[in-house]
Amino acid sequence: MLGAIALQGLAAAVLAHVAWCDVRWRRIANRDVLLLAALGAAAAVLEVSPFGLDLGQALLGMALALLALLPFYLLRWMGAGDVKLAAAIGMWLGAAHAGEAWLISVLLAVAWGLGLQWARPGPAPLAVPRAAPRMPPLRQVPYGMALSLAAVAVWWLRR
Repeated sequence: MLGAIALQGLAAAVLAHVAWCDVRWRRIANRDVLLLAALGAAAAVLEVSPFGLDLGQALLGMALALLALLPFYLLRWMGAGDVKLAAAIGMWLGAAHAGEAWLISVLLAVAWGLGLQWARPGPAPLAVPRAAPRMPPLRQVPYGMALSLAAVAVWWLRR
């Protein structure tokens, strides 16, 4: 029980750090993603995963999250750090709950984007180009923040 609390608390702290760094610098460090994935694997191996995942289920969640978000990276709609973070979160949530986290993260990202549009002076653009050019940092949606918050929400609300 104490090991579960320690691993989950550390994972929550890593997610909070990732969210902060993504909002502040629009960067998600590989070391944070690797730490989160390693903690998820350890939780699965030690049988203290919040959803009772074994290592196979955790790896499946990781693979499905990676494959689901990879097209968005290839279209340049999302950074590689966001995709890697989603995969690490998949280790914790598994395939069943990773989809819930993705849906919540999309809603959070849309809300953030609408807030950016409403705060923007002048008329809002009517269309988004297919392969959007790089936007200035203050105009980007920090999707790692949305993913982190969504993961914690699913984690704590579904227990």
